[in-house]
Amino acid sequence: RGGLAFDPVNAVRNWGVTGKIVYTVADEIDLTLIAGFRDLETTYTFDVDASPLQIEHTRNTTTHTQRTVELRASSSNELMDWTVGGFYYSADQLVRLMFASPFSNLQRYQNNRYEPDSKSVFANVTLRPFGQRFGINLGGRYSDDEKPVSFDNRQDGVPSGDIVFQVTPAETRFDWKAGLNYELNDDTLLYTSASTGFRLP
Repeated sequence: RGGLAFDPVNAVRNWGVTGKIVYTVADEIDLTLIAGFRDLETTYTFDVDASPLQIEHTRNTTTHTQRTVELRASSSNELMDWTVGGFYYSADQLVRLMFASPFSNLQRYQNNRYEPDSKSVFANVTLRPFGQRFGINLGGRYSDDEKPVSFDNRQDGVPSGDIVFQVTPAETRFDWKAGLNYELNDDTLLYTSASTGFRLP
């Protein structure tokens, strides 16, 4: 295993597209569609001990692809502003890693895949029953999220050192938001709010 060397070039390929369409369905009601796609591939090498000797060396190649779509309807008038819609996100990420330590005669190989998926619907309204300066904010969101993980970390020549497992953290829940705001003048806004939220590990 002496003489192992990696090309000291860190390559990155990253591109994506995003689009937005706004269509007026009726008086004071707009329909908005936002969609995006992104693709990433990167390979990099790092020497964690930062010494002239090759005590520990790592080569990492990561690919990531994600898609997002949001569709919402919104309206605004003197009495209220409201928005309702839905959101979708999905991704596929693969991390391939090779760890080599000639100093300790150890090599490890990782092939880890992550496939998060998120779906939600939401609504938000700002009521102004006492004029334009005072607002009551109410909102809610229902989410269905999961994050499948396939972790594969193997030690060269020593199966007892392998770490291999699959896990899928997932949760469905409702979150809310409530608040008040008051516009003292054109430059000053007073507000208070409370909300719940979460994210998967």
